[in-house]
Amino acid sequence: MSTSDNPTNIIDPSIVSPRSVAIKWGLIGAAAHIIIDLLGYITGMIKPGDVIYSIAIFAIAIFAIVMAIREHKAELGGYIRGGRCVTVGLISGLAYGIIAGLWGIVFYNFLVPDFYEEMNNAMVVMYEDMGQSDEQIEAIMSYTKMSQTPIGGLVSSLIGGIFSGVFLSIIPALILKKKPKGIY
Repeated sequence: MSTSDNPTNIIDPSIVSPRSVAIKWGLIGAAAHIIIDLLGYITGMIKPGDVIYSIAIFAIAIFAIVMAIREHKAELGGYIRGGRCVTVGLISGLAYGIIAGLWGIVFYNFLVPDFYEEMNNAMVVMYEDMGQSDEQIEAIMSYTKMSQTPIGGLVSSLIGGIFSGVFLSIIPALILKKKPKGIY
């Protein structure tokens, strides 16, 4: 029912928090990430530097963010601003990053403890093939090994989740944003 104060039944975005929807979809995305990891581990298909695995994880993140934005847009009566889309993406990415980071600690330290060693060996060979000097390779590998500690992995996952959430929400924001005419 429309009123003279709100003739189009537009929901005020300040009274609807994006948090619950964004966290829900961030957790769904992280759960899908965990399932992909487990399936890859069980089948032996996850290999260091696997492009298909990376694409699958990237697609999951995009899907989770788009679904969070779409659901929040529906909560707002079909209208959402671009900045609100980015906020939803940031919160989703943060939730995804926290869970994926905690999962990474368990997965890479207990289930597949030799994964980092295999990955590092593959990286050294790749850099040697590219013609990098031993000093350059050593510098790169020392930086890489910092992010392979449990705390380093968690911090990397959090930062990656936040940045991914923001940047992966920009294109959906441009597509899904819809402002009601003459309102806010």
